[in-house]
Amino acid sequence: MVLKHFETRRFADALDSGLVDYIVVQIDTDVSEQKGYDVSWREAGRELTVTELIERVIARLRRAAGEAVFDKHRERLIFAVSVHAIECWLLPLLCSNNKRKKTTGCLEAANKALRASDRATLSTSAGAKDRHAYLAVARAFDEHSVLLDASSHNESFAAFIAALDEHRHRSQRP
Repeated sequence: MVLKHFETRRFADALDSGLVDYIVVQIDTDVSEQKGYDVSWREAGRELTVTELIERVIARLRRAAGEAVFDKHRERLIFAVSVHAIECWLLPLLCSNNKRKKTTGCLEAANKALRASDRATLSTSAGAKDRHAYLAVARAFDEHSVLLDASSHNESFAAFIAALDEHRHRSQRP
């Protein structure tokens, strides 16, 4: 749906309306290689770095919106590109081992950790996601030090936090 919002320029309409100052664009890369998204994880036989993959996703969104429209609004877009799923950003809250750095299989790892602590899982066995369970886990991010520590374990999460900081500093300039 994110690509569709860029293709139809709904994001630009929201910014042009004056009702919003900026938009956080959250998109996962787990399906980026699928037809229509068309962002490969690999190039010339090697896996792209997290930074390269994030850059390619943003470039793909730019193509979807049209360069002129995208560039007009670029300063008001904050990208939260999660490699490869947003659940990976939650793992540092749920695990204390190397699983905090995972970029694949994160939903399953999160659910396993939640079951082990007798908490509601993020999704059911049928695959339906539980918004309340996500909110319960993510509530820990209300504590700034927890947010910074968690992002230090995931490169794409750290990139998002850096983008937020950059936007904050940019908006504070006279």
